[in-house]
Amino acid sequence: MEIVNFLKSFAENNGAASVIVLILTVIITNLIKIPIKKHAAKIAAIAKKSGFNVTESYITSIVVYIPFGVALALFCGYDAVMTAFGHEFNFVEIMAKTPIIAAASIGLYSLVTNTIDKAAQKAEYKAFVKSAATQTTDTVLTDAAVTVTAEQPAPAATQTYAPVVSATSVAPKPPVAATPAAVSAAPITNQNQYYEEDE
Repeated sequence: MEIVNFLKSFAENNGAASVIVLILTVIITNLIKIPIKKHAAKIAAIAKKSGFNVTESYITSIVVYIPFGVALALFCGYDAVMTAFGHEFNFVEIMAKTPIIAAASIGLYSLVTNTIDKAAQKAEYKAFVKSAATQTTDTVLTDAAVTVTAEQPAPAATQTYAPVVSATSVAPKPPVAATPAAVSAAPITNQNQYYEEDE
């Protein structure tokens, strides 16, 4: 992780004691800074009632200097404790290390907040992908069901047809037998045929 690499590199350059002071500086600074930012408007209102022209932005801008005071106090306390073990209290060294710790604490705080934001965004992205995949699957299944339903042919309607009887149709007439009068009345088309056969 980036945070571990940052602390490891800082310890190699400044020592393990400086890493402990750095972590404590970040924690204590935020314990002081968060309430100030949260109640900056109320503090500004109280200051104005007391006769001081103090704005909310001015109060929040002061929190930038908090890490320097916290780091200085921690280093002084650390050196005071170490004097019991024969360590010399070196105020010049403390003043040299304090700006380094203060600046590093601001960087470490930004790194921590960015890491937390990335983790939250990653979790939200995973939830979004899972939700999108579920919605896509439901949409595909719904479309498939609609397609199958649309492709099924509707049952053909059964129709019954009544026999059609033409109004002009008439039953056939029975054959009429030929009578002798009808036969004698029939014309002779070729009379010469009979004469030629007699000769």
